[in-house]
Amino acid sequence: MIVHFLNLDILLGILGGGIYSSVALGTPLPFSWWFVVPGATWCLYTADRLIDTRRSNNGYPTLRHQFHSRYRTSLTFGVVAVGAASAIVGVFTLPWESLFVAALVSILFGLHHVFQRMIGSRWLGAIKDVNVALAYIVAVWSVPLILADGIPTIAIGAITAHITMVAATIVLESLPDKVIDESLDQPSIARLLGEAGTRWFLFISIVTLVLCTWLLRTTMLWPVSLAWVACILSLPLVLRSQLSMPYKRLLIELTLALPIAIKL
Repeated sequence: MIVHFLNLDILLGILGGGIYSSVALGTPLPFSWWFVVPGATWCLYTADRLIDTRRSNNGYPTLRHQFHSRYRTSLTFGVVAVGAASAIVGVFTLPWESLFVAALVSILFGLHHVFQRMIGSRWLGAIKDVNVALAYIVAVWSVPLILADGIPTIAIGAITAHITMVAATIVLESLPDKVIDESLDQPSIARLLGEAGTRWFLFISIVTLVLCTWLLRTTMLWPVSLAWVACILSLPLVLRSQLSMPYKRLLIELTLALPIAIKL
């Protein structure tokens, strides 16, 4: 459970994404990528949850946010330390283009919190989730795409499959908090989509992943895409089970770490 509370499942998902993008594009990643990008992404997610805990005057009633509230000082120090180290190593080792991408994602991340605080629209809550997905996708694919000599046709299917699964993961993670978000008037993608919209979104995600699996049938990535189809089909059942919520979230997040199996 501590893996989820410390957002290490996010880190494992990024590592899985790095393996996935490297195989899809046939581009070995710099050694420093495996520290800089997971570290920076961990900082982004942890900072987001620390900000969420400060926005709730009466305390956020999920174990994840309670953990971040209780250990706010230590986690804040960790974000500063890891963020600074990631920035320094990234500046000296990664392609300069990736620094502009990182700056853009950071600006978007800050802006949605500013607008959400000023306006409080639930549409902005959806923008927050879109920004989280965008940050995740950019973190995984920006450096591999910059380093790649070209984008093979087959890689388009791989990128589409990964984007689809990232989006589906965010929607699935939002579902258990829908009641809590409504009681606290917290914006979320699940509130915006509603039950019918969520079902349609997951159905479209499954169809997309099935098509991507077919496109990737001649590569070593097709089992990952097929496993993601199975995850989307089974995870709603997991969410309705008696398993404790942190473990449910952990299972959802770890679906993005499945490409690690390629290297095992």
